[in-house]
Amino acid sequence: MADENVRNLRNGTLVINDGPRGAVARSSMTIICEEGNLNWNETSDIKVIKDRGSLSHMRLGEEEPVTFSFSIHYKYSMRSGVGEPLSPYECFHRIGGAAAWVSASPCGDVFTVNLRFTMADPCSTGKPETIIFREVPLPNISFEEGDESNELSFEGFAFHTRPRIYRDTSTSTTTTTAA
Repeated sequence: MADENVRNLRNGTLVINDGPRGAVARSSMTIICEEGNLNWNETSDIKVIKDRGSLSHMRLGEEEPVTFSFSIHYKYSMRSGVGEPLSPYECFHRIGGAAAWVSASPCGDVFTVNLRFTMADPCSTGKPETIIFREVPLPNISFEEGDESNELSFEGFAFHTRPRIYRDTSTSTTTTTAA
């Protein structure tokens, strides 16, 4: 049986929003999660340097984007502003109610969004934890309609080396240029 005190997407939301960081007016939709999972991998390209066959030192190689996947079950979604709630499909493909969305990437021709996962403290004693993946292209999305809830799954990457993670808006536990 699952531990009800674990901070995870069972007590969380996923906010999908458009526009580059610092944009004044961004559009968003919020998905209220019933349950789900989130996984990510940070890869560092570390080069081992040898001196005449003996280990000498290490140096960093090229940056690699953070890869991640998630799967969430949900019943409801909400929209920022007025109007009919958006579907994730509209947001990911910039159609329907999200046709005017602007790419989260400031340059390039690939449409991207920002994904913000927030998990509340199930004991209600701590601040919610937020994990942000910025400039996410959407190459691999899966949707399944269900009797009890819908399932949305994604596998891909963010155009940064790691996510931004924090417990409140004033203190960041992960310092990164993506923040």
